[in-house]
Amino acid sequence: SNYKVINSCGKELDDEAIRLYSLIPRWVPGREDGVNANFSRITRTVDFGYITFWERNGSGKFYNEAIKSLEDGNYQKAIRKITNAIKLNPTEVNLYYDRAIIYFDSGDTKNGCADLNAIRHIDSKAEALFQSKCKK
Repeated sequence: SNYKVINSCGKELDDEAIRLYSLIPRWVPGREDGVNANFSRITRTVDFGYITFWERNGSGKFYNEAIKSLEDGNYQKAIRKITNAIKLNPTEVNLYYDRAIIYFDSGDTKNGCADLNAIRHIDSKAEALFQSKCKK
């Protein structure tokens, strides 16, 4: 089949979407009154979620570097990297939640609670963690 990307998310993601769709078995069109439906073109949407925005504005790179730093046990570097991601993507609640977890893991309860407090009214998991870690 011939696939064409209409709204690009970047070459790597576009190529992956085409690769995945090319693996889908050919489908049999529906029938109406015993006649096959005639389609000259079908548009399919691939939703990569927030990663497409993260990749476009560069915050995904900082987030990935934060995770790598965390895996290496470098909490301060992880916090700096995820803070850079937040600066580029300040409305992404998950970044604040993840930074709060890193703060807690590093022993910085004050800043962890501050991040959770900022998002707990819009994120139930942040509210629950805030209640268990910060309301003592």
